[in-house]
Amino acid sequence: MRIQEIPKPHLDVQSHGSIRVLSDEALFQATGIAIAFSQRHGGVSSGPYQSLNLGSHVDDDIDLVRENRARLLEALGGGDLPLIVPKQVHGTDLVIVNQAGDQALLTASEQAARGADGVVVTVPQVAAMLCFADCVPIIIVSPSRRFAVVHAGWRGVAASIVVKALEALVSLDSADQTEPIDATSTYGPAIQEQEALEPSVLASTYNVYIGPYIHAECFECSEEVHRQFTDKFGDDCAFDSSHIDLGAALRKDLFLCGVLPERIADADICTVCSTDDYYSFRAADGLCGRHGALAFRLDA
Repeated sequence: MRIQEIPKPHLDVQSHGSIRVLSDEALFQATGIAIAFSQRHGGVSSGPYQSLNLGSHVDDDIDLVRENRARLLEALGGGDLPLIVPKQVHGTDLVIVNQAGDQALLTASEQAARGADGVVVTVPQVAAMLCFADCVPIIIVSPSRRFAVVHAGWRGVAASIVVKALEALVSLDSADQTEPIDATSTYGPAIQEQEALEPSVLASTYNVYIGPYIHAECFECSEEVHRQFTDKFGDDCAFDSSHIDLGAALRKDLFLCGVLPERIADADICTVCSTDDYYSFRAADGLCGRHGALAFRLDA
């Protein structure tokens, strides 16, 4: 594996007809990896699920959900790709997709159906998506062109699921380090003498994308949850005595793993405050659709 620097992450709104997503076009041009955080427009669902509801676990018509997912994939240029969508259980289990054959994809889909909150994909031509309505959507991209899509509710943030996803990518990247670092990259000169990269050095080469989620001013929590976060992440994650900043907690975990601040692109959008474009479980009193975090690699 020859690690070459990928463009620093950036999120812009891209329109594909009536479907709008936050994505990074420079990343796609450089790596063939499409990443997207969907808005709620451009689908066929109605009522509280209007319109691009991607969640199959709400009471929306499943055929409409399938159509919405197909529309999103088609809009992003991945219309024919198999799609792995886990049953989200607010845990830390990951599905690893390292083959694109029918049997391997069936096995991955079965594992996803049993419950997982992250998907790590090492092969092209496979899409992964998780669904959200206040929890934190995260996409991690390695210069090896492996990627992970992660669902982090407050339980997932507290359990450091993002660290587990990073460690999975680092482990995979470390296993096939057979070629030297590109010394022309910004991180190459400092590490080119090493035979194998330390995990934190590998993590420093990754891009991390954080999509829309419930922000601190809207995330009121119990005293017990508040204490759990401040005990683990420090007072920096406390917005006040009854609100927690999930983004601050996540960033602390990312920094401790070696991810660089300039390698994190945060949409900086609160779902509770932006219900015209995103679903919010809290704002809708629990009755709403789900937007998605989606990623795939098209080229071989």
